[in-house]
Amino acid sequence: MTRFSILLCLLLSLLLFPSCSEEELDTSQAKLRMLHAIPDVGTLELLLDGKRLMKLDANELGSTEGFSTGPHILGVRLTGAPQPFKELSYNFSNRVYFAALSGSFANSTVQLHFYDQAPPSNLGKQAAIEVVSLYEGGAQFDVYLGDTLIAGSLGFRAESAFETVSAGGHVLSIFNTGDDPGRDVPLLSQSLSLESGRAYMLLLQLGSGRSVLAEHFSIK
Repeated sequence: MTRFSILLCLLLSLLLFPSCSEEELDTSQAKLRMLHAIPDVGTLELLLDGKRLMKLDANELGSTEGFSTGPHILGVRLTGAPQPFKELSYNFSNRVYFAALSGSFANSTVQLHFYDQAPPSNLGKQAAIEVVSLYEGGAQFDVYLGDTLIAGSLGFRAESAFETVSAGGHVLSIFNTGDDPGRDVPLLSQSLSLESGRAYMLLLQLGSGRSVLAEHFSIK
């Protein structure tokens, strides 16, 4: 093989197979997922240091967006508005964060909440799950996976501790606090699948007719 051919092969390998340093740079990012749960406002924009990071419609749970670690200023503005109506400084590390906008714009009670509890490490073949309630209205919930209580007396804007559970399929049941799981009918019962080695957030929201909606997603 000629020297030119060797150099050509090396160049092609660099183009087709990125170096591990590029992958390490990607995994060192902070990642953020945002929920727009303000009932009396339409489309909002989330700003990172004055530049738009994402756009959210009402009741939308946005996709996960990555950016550099370190201190940043998050801002929230109405679409088309020149300035944000809410700003918050935060120091981000290389993990997944969840934030939620809730309250009423008309009543000036909008709040931006961060849920950044660190998930357990070294889960092995198990999984971990925490519960966050953004169900407005004063209700408190007991949340079960099978027969295991993973969150008790969970109120609005509250975040439970992580519970380590077995990976695989589970039955999620949500009761009003004080109900007897052996006797009372759950407010919500649905199947839930968890992968080994992953940590999850289970998000509770207000549905139609004051029903409870539950959605889970991986944060590790």
